[in-house]
Amino acid sequence: MCEKEMDEIIEVWNIFHDGSIVEAKGSLPNLSLRIEIQYLRDMFPGNGDSFWAHINGCTHIEYLNWEEDQKEKTLKAIIEQEPEILDVSQIDNMVHIVCVNGELDLVYEGISFEIDSGSPVSIEELDKGCNAYWNEWEKRGKST
Repeated sequence: MCEKEMDEIIEVWNIFHDGSIVEAKGSLPNLSLRIEIQYLRDMFPGNGDSFWAHINGCTHIEYLNWEEDQKEKTLKAIIEQEPEILDVSQIDNMVHIVCVNGELDLVYEGISFEIDSGSPVSIEELDKGCNAYWNEWEKRGKST
């Protein structure tokens, strides 16, 4: 995978700032995570509150809960934490997601997305929706 593609599949997680990972399906190496993020979902047609991130070629997933100083490696245990995404960075080939109560680390080859209604959505469409939301939010702040 080229460096630009790797950057894109890592940086896309920043689009889901303040979103919570609330459900998982599948198992390594191919799994899907449902990210509940109402404000971003409202930027797309239809009713719903979330997006599915379909991750393929996943070789590592781990959540470190800061309060309990405990690492969780099973999807069930990770989802129980409902990690809320704050910031994302890349550490070597790993996606490092800082959450409200811990850190989620993922290593994977590819990712695709769909709206909770089942319609595919591209990274570009997600980025456009996110930018539109934050531009409107900024305008509202200036008008008050």
